[in-house]
Amino acid sequence: QGSANSTSDGTQAFDVPSSTAGTQTLSNAIAIAYPIPTSDELVVEATSVKTLESITVTDASGRNAQVTVKSRTEDAYLLDVHALNPGIYFIQITSSNQKEILRFQKI
Repeated sequence: QGSANSTSDGTQAFDVPSSTAGTQTLSNAIAIAYPIPTSDELVVEATSVKTLESITVTDASGRNAQVTVKSRTEDAYLLDVHALNPGIYFIQITSSNQKEILRFQKI
C-alpha cells in the first residue's frame, strides 16, 4: 500500500510500491527486431540464443503477411517489408524449443 503525505499546498504525495509483474526484460528475450518503425527493411537478430530456426510474420488480425527474406545468417534475418500496408505486425520467432512474439510497425 502507498502512504499519503499531505503537503502545505493542499496536494498529496504518494509512495507507490514498485512491481515487475507483467514485464519482460531484454535479457530474457530470444531476439530483437529493428528499426521500429520501419518502411523498407527489418532486421530480426538473436540475443540469447545462437540460432533462429524460423520466423512467421502476421498482421494484426492474425493473417500471415507476405515478406521476403533478403538475407539470412544463423542468428539473423533481414526482411523486406516494403510491400506491407502500413500498420502493426507480429513476428513469431522459434528457436531451440522457445517461442517469442515481437511487434513492429510498418510506416
